[in-house]
Amino acid sequence: MSAGGKLLLLEMVMPGRAAPHIGMMIDVEMLVTLGDRERTRAEYADLLARASFRLTRVIHTANPMSISEAVPT
Repeated sequence: MSAGGKLLLLEMVMPGRAAPHIGMMIDVEMLVTLGDRERTRAEYADLLARASFRLTRVIHTANPMSISEAVPT
């Protein structure tokens, strides 16, 4: 990645606590069919940190998908 580059993730970001969110239904479906689940902001930050990136912001959109922005560390 060039200097000043940013990584953008277009993913559903689950709320950090139990709150009504369409992602809860999708989370259950992913767990049953794929053995995986959606992630919270903190989980994305941890995943990105292990890949030498720092999560700088999460932009929530009108639909369930969010734009997560990260920069290299």
